[in-house]
Amino acid sequence: MKLLEVKNLKVFFPIKDKLFGKPTKFVKAVNNVSFEVEKGEIFSIVGESGSGKSTIALALMGIHERNGGSIIFNGAEVNQEDFKTLRRKIQIVFQDPDSSLDPRKRIKEIIAEGLRVHRVGDKAFIDEKVRDIVEKVGLTVDTLRKYPHELSGGQKQRVGIARALVLEPELIILDEPTASLDVSIQAQILNLLVDLQEALGLTYILITHDLKLVEHISDRTLVMYLGKVMEMGETKQIMNKPLHPYTKALIDSVPVPNPEKRNENEEILTGEIPSPLNPPEGCPFKTRCKYRMELCSKEPKSIKLENRVVFCHLYESKNLEV
Repeated sequence: MKLLEVKNLKVFFPIKDKLFGKPTKFVKAVNNVSFEVEKGEIFSIVGESGSGKSTIALALMGIHERNGGSIIFNGAEVNQEDFKTLRRKIQIVFQDPDSSLDPRKRIKEIIAEGLRVHRVGDKAFIDEKVRDIVEKVGLTVDTLRKYPHELSGGQKQRVGIARALVLEPELIILDEPTASLDVSIQAQILNLLVDLQEALGLTYILITHDLKLVEHISDRTLVMYLGKVMEMGETKQIMNKPLHPYTKALIDSVPVPNPEKRNENEEILTGEIPSPLNPPEGCPFKTRCKYRMELCSKEPKSIKLENRVVFCHLYESKNLEV
């Protein structure tokens, strides 16, 4: 069952030469991105910094207005004015708990804020709900009277998760949820998220650059580069046999304990990601791709192959294997 459908999503940011002048350029952070999220799955969006991952997350929350495309949630199309009420059903856990938690408020107020904003229950109901959700994320009730600066990084991220869960959403967006934490704490938070997803029947959209994390918990994966979709399909298939040259380079760039045992056929990304203000015409990855050809100056079409979608002229022209 489809919980979320995103069709041809566009998010452009205007650039002005003068403070009160008209926009002269646009940063095409997300350009014609389409995907679907099934109820109860973990759907990952991966790519380098600047690929548009977090912009998609903020567009799905209504924080960034979209310039085109449609968002359909539970079969109903979502307009910009619908997001205020929709946030009861879609919540987000931000990457940095230090900047996402109000330092002037106690933990109890932070977690209960969503319930008060949406006018869910009376004071007694809110107090009980907050205590219950705090225990579910592995914190003690004593934590509720503290301020964020009195907690560790892992505890603060648990507060962020509790704040997202308290409204009983159907979809939670996890924007790099473990990136700012120590490695040992990352494993604890990851296990907590998986346990909560199974216990509460949640649906996750995981935004990350950590391919090992994706391989461990994700059902399906969308690979992005410079605001465009490169490849999308089941995570196991993508990790075991990537089709797009960019996907393969991303996987091959993951550090290994013994670099001398790397496969000779591995591809390491070279060069810098182009500026989104002046992206390459045609395939956005062509400036860093060793398979580039004259055809790459044209926009690649969506090719369905092995239960996946890939945007690459290699398969469109000669169906070559990468």
